[in-house]
Amino acid sequence: MIDTNNVVEEDKKVQDNITKSVETFNSDLSVYETSEFDATKLTTVTDAVKKGVNQREKFDSIKMHIQEVQSQYLGSIINYDAFDVSNFNKEWKAELQALVNYNGSLRYKDVPESEDLSYTAIRTYKLKYDKGKKEWLIYEMDEKEADGTESDYWTDKKNMKVKNPPVMKWTNSGDKSFY
Repeated sequence: MIDTNNVVEEDKKVQDNITKSVETFNSDLSVYETSEFDATKLTTVTDAVKKGVNQREKFDSIKMHIQEVQSQYLGSIINYDAFDVSNFNKEWKAELQALVNYNGSLRYKDVPESEDLSYTAIRTYKLKYDKGKKEWLIYEMDEKEADGTESDYWTDKKNMKVKNPPVMKWTNSGDKSFY
């Protein structure tokens, strides 16, 4: 008997498509954080996730106090030891883990120093294959703080460092119509 889950799990193209979806999300997150939390900037997540991460109202209520937000996705290390693909009731799902690294800062109005928001974290992504869009979409994600050495213990991993990572920036224009 052939275990189709293992065959798909070891299929390089499937693995690459899932990794691409995760890496796109990691990059999109910096855009999202610097676009006044516009959830449409998250291009590889389900609609339910977009609704669940809606931070726009909260940001609108405090942005009058903020001068600038910066976010820069530096890259990740994908942990293929924790890679899993399964099919249940004709629905393909996958799970993938990565060590992610971001630079970030927040500067309040009338405060000369920026607050450092840089972080390293372990993210576990749960994805499902959307037959209509023909792509893997993240439907759930968990994140925990990391010290950056966790990947030293992974045997099957891939470094996804971003070359010349762009610094995404939102600057308060001071337009009073927003307040």
